[in-house]
Amino acid sequence: MIRLAVVLPILSLLGTGIAAQSLDRKEQRVRASIAAAREEQITYLQRVVDIPSSTLNLEGVRKVGAVFRASLDSLGFTTRWAAVPDAVGRAGHLVAEQRGKPGAVRFLLIGHLDTVVDPGGANFVREDSTARAVGGADMKGGDVVILYALKALQAAGALRDLNITIVFTGDEEHPGEPLADARRALIEAAQQSDVALAFEAGNRSDATVARRGASNWRVATTGRQAHSAGVFGENAGYGAIYELARIVDAFRAQLAGEQYLTFNVATAVGGTDITYDTVAVSGTAASKLNIIPSHAVAQGDLRFISDAQLQRTRAKMRAIVAQHLPGTDASIVFHDEYPAMSPTPGNARLLAVYDSASQALGYGAVAALDPGRRGAGDISFVAPLIDGLDGLGALGSGSHAPVVYAQDTASARTVLRAATLLDGRGGVQHNVDILVVGSRIARIAPGGAKPAGARVVDLGDRTVLPGLIDAHTHPVWYFNRQNRLHTGNDGDTPAQSMLAAAANAYATLMAGFTTIQSVGSRSDGDLRDWIATQGLPGPRILTSLEPITDRTLSADSLRVLVRQRKAEGADLIKLFASASIREGGQQTLSDSQLVAACGEAKALGLRTLVHAHSAASVRAAALAGCTQVEHGIFVTQDVLSLLAARGTYFDPQCALVFRNYLDNRARYQGIGNYTDSGFAVMERVLPLAAQDIRMALATPALKVVYGTDAVAGAHGHNAEDLICRVERAGEAPMHAIVAATSLNAEALGLGDRIGAIAPGLDADIIAVDGDPSRDIRALRRVSFVMKSGRIVLC
Repeated sequence: MIRLAVVLPILSLLGTGIAAQSLDRKEQRVRASIAAAREEQITYLQRVVDIPSSTLNLEGVRKVGAVFRASLDSLGFTTRWAAVPDAVGRAGHLVAEQRGKPGAVRFLLIGHLDTVVDPGGANFVREDSTARAVGGADMKGGDVVILYALKALQAAGALRDLNITIVFTGDEEHPGEPLADARRALIEAAQQSDVALAFEAGNRSDATVARRGASNWRVATTGRQAHSAGVFGENAGYGAIYELARIVDAFRAQLAGEQYLTFNVATAVGGTDITYDTVAVSGTAASKLNIIPSHAVAQGDLRFISDAQLQRTRAKMRAIVAQHLPGTDASIVFHDEYPAMSPTPGNARLLAVYDSASQALGYGAVAALDPGRRGAGDISFVAPLIDGLDGLGALGSGSHAPVVYAQDTASARTVLRAATLLDGRGGVQHNVDILVVGSRIARIAPGGAKPAGARVVDLGDRTVLPGLIDAHTHPVWYFNRQNRLHTGNDGDTPAQSMLAAAANAYATLMAGFTTIQSVGSRSDGDLRDWIATQGLPGPRILTSLEPITDRTLSADSLRVLVRQRKAEGADLIKLFASASIREGGQQTLSDSQLVAACGEAKALGLRTLVHAHSAASVRAAALAGCTQVEHGIFVTQDVLSLLAARGTYFDPQCALVFRNYLDNRARYQGIGNYTDSGFAVMERVLPLAAQDIRMALATPALKVVYGTDAVAGAHGHNAEDLICRVERAGEAPMHAIVAATSLNAEALGLGDRIGAIAPGLDADIIAVDGDPSRDIRALRRVSFVMKSGRIVLC
C-alpha cells in the first residue's frame, strides 16, 4: 500500500520536469498515515467481506458498493452507480472521479466488488498477520488498498493534484453479457485515462505486465446412427464419438507447447440421444452398446497472450475440425470472454517505476510475473487502449478457492540481532542488526538503535545464515500407514498423499531449508502452488513435474514433451540419461536425444537437470548443454574437467540417500528395482560417493552444488549430506555452506532473490545453536527460521 501511495504521485510527475525527490517529506507522511490506520484498515476489510456479494447476489454487490461509495464521497470524489441493462443480469459498477491538475497523468484504478461464492456462516478470521475470508484477497483486499492509499495521500497533501478515475466492477468473477454492455463503464473510463492500475491480489516480489486472455469453444460432431457391426465401414462410418476423439486429440497434438497458450477440454458428451447446456457446461447422454453414436459435443477454453496468438490458434482448430472421418461431420464455434493484456513497453515502464519505488522504500525489487501464472481479469478490457499494471492489491491469494487470505506484512519491520552472521557468500560479520521490511532484507548495520515501529528478535549467541537450499528432493515420497514406500495402488487417496507431502515439506522447512527443488512428480505443482499462495507452511519449491524417462522418443517428440512440461507449469526439465544405480547406471538417452531435449528447454528459458551415473551419460549431458548433472557415481576426472569447462553444475550425493535406503530396507524391499541385487549395488557404491565429491571439489572451476535426493525417510534430515561432505570428503565447512546457499541459488536461477543475507534479497534467514563454519554439525540444531520475512520457528 505504501508503494502504491508513493508511486501514484511519482507517476503523475512524468513529463512535468518536477523531481521525484520533492516527495520525500510527503512520503514520510504517507508512511505515518498508513501505519496509524493499520487496525482501521483491517476493520474496514472485515466490514466489506462480511457482506455476501457473489456475482449473482445483486443486492449484496450493491451493498458493498455503497460502503465504498460513502468512503470515496468523504474523500471528495464524485461518485455514481453505473447501472447495466436489465438483460445483462448484473448489479452494475461503482465509478468515482477526481479531477486534479490539468495536463497531469490520468489514472484509472480498477477493483471489483463481487466474489466467486457467498460465504457460509462466519467469514472473516484473523490469524496474526493473516486474514482469511471469502473475498479477502480477491479482491476486496485490493479495494481497501486503493481506499487507504488515497486516504494516506490526502493526509500528506498529495491527493488533490491527481487525476483519478476508480471503477469497481460488480461482475468480474462472472461477467454479464453482452460484454459491450457489461464493460461499457470500464472502457469509457479507460478512454479518458492514460494509465490503468489494477488491484488483484499480489505478492511482494512481482507485478503483472501481461495477462492471458480467455475464450471458449464448442465442437459438435454427428455420425450415422447404425448397428455397431458396421462401424468403420463405408456405409456406417466412424460415428460421432470417434470423430470427436479425433478432433480433441489433434487439438492436443497440434496446439501443445506454444508459449502461454493453453487448451483445455472441460466436458465431453456423446451418444444417440444427448442434451447439452452450454451455459451450465453440462449434459446428459444415452445410447446402446451396439449402436454407433450419432451426436457428440465437447466444450473447453483457450488461454492466450495476444490476439494474434488467438486467431492463429482458432485457424488451426477450424482446419482440424474440417477434416472429417468417413460418415461424420463436425462444426466448431468460439465465444470471446476476456481479451489478452499483452506485454508492452509502456507496461514495462510502469513496472520499472513501481520497482524503483519499492526498492527505495526498502521493500525489495519487483519483477514481472510470468503471464502463465495469472488468469484473465478486468484490466484486459482496457489493455488495448492504455498501458497498465496489475497485481497491486493485498498480499495473499486463493482467488477462486472457498477461502482466500490477505496478509498485512508488507510494512512489517523486524530487526534480527545477530552475534555472528554468515552471509552465504563466504563473509562473516559480528554483532549486527538485520532489518527486514515486509519480505525483504532492507539493511544490515552494526547492532544498536531500534528502528521506529520495528519488532526486535535477539538471537543471542546463535549463528545466523541464509535459509539453506536443497537442489534435489522428492517431497511426495513417503511411507504409508503399512510402513512401506507409498505406491499408486496401496490404497492411499490423493488427499492422504498430499497431506503426507505437506508434512514432508514442513519437516524440511523446520530443518532450515527454505527453498527446495523437487524432481519430480506431477503433484509437486499443487504442493508448490499451495505453499506459495495458500499459506501452507513449507519451503519455496521449484519443480520439474514429471521427469522425462522414455528412451524410445524421437528428437521431435522430446521437444514436444519439453514444450508440454513448460505449458503445464514446470520450472525446469528433469531428464533420465542413465538407468538407476540399482540397474547399473548405464546411459539410456542417446547423445542426440539429450541435445534435442536440453536445446529445446534452453530455447524456452528452462533449466535442465539430468540424472546420470555413468561417465558416458555425464559426458553426453555436458556436451548437450544441459544445465546440471545429478549423481555421477561412476564419473571420471576427465569428465569432471569437461563439466567445469562447459559451466555445467554438478550435484553429487554423499551418503544420505544411500544410507536412508539401506537403513529403511524393509520399507522399500520388493518395490520396483528395490531388490536384493539393487541393495547390494548401493552398498558397493556407497564408499565411492565421498571419493567422487573429493575429486569434484579438487577440479578447478567446477561448480559443485548441493542436493540430497531426499526420498521417503530422509525429509527433515537434509543437512546430513553437508556434514558428510565436510567429514568424509574433506570440504571446508564454509565452502559447503556456500554451496547450499548462494551457489545453489545461482544454479536455480534465483541468485538475485535468495541464497545470501544482503539488502534487497528475500528474507530467508535461519539461526543455529553453535557455529557451523567451525562445527558443521551445528546445522542439526536449527532453532530459528524466517521465510520471506515471516518467522516460522523461533
